[in-house]
This record gives sequence, structure tokens and C-alpha cells, in this order.
Amino acid sequence: MGKQKRLTCNDCYFRQLALCALQVDAPCPTFRLHDEGVLAAPRQAPLIPRPLEPAPTVRFLTQHQAA
Repeated sequence: MGKQKRLTCNDCYFRQLALCALQVDAPCPTFRLHDEGVLAAPRQAPLIPRPLEPAPTVRFLTQHQAA
């Protein structure tokens, strides 16, 4: 496996288009990769399936039983 390139603020779409007002060296939380002049979509968190719990049983009462 190759070594991944370390991203910097200069790789950010907003920095490349002079839309960033921050003066930091490390990528900020709003970092979006500038890829061939296109704004790259943010990475989506992986969806992790979880087991579903059974629905509770509902018991309906007739009108005479409720009174």
C-alpha cells in the first residue's frame, strides 16, 4: 500500500477560490477537497445496521371492556 498524501489547507476548495477567511495550517472541519476545479462531496459516515427490536404488542379493548 502506498503512503497517502497529507492534506493541507491549500488543497481545500474554499482556499483555492479565496473563499476561506481562516488563517490556519491544518484543514478545518469545513475542509472540502479541490479536485480538478470541482467541489468534492463530503465523505458520508458509514451506515451501520443494527438489530431491530420487536414491536410491542398492542391489545385493543372493546367499548364494553373499557368502561
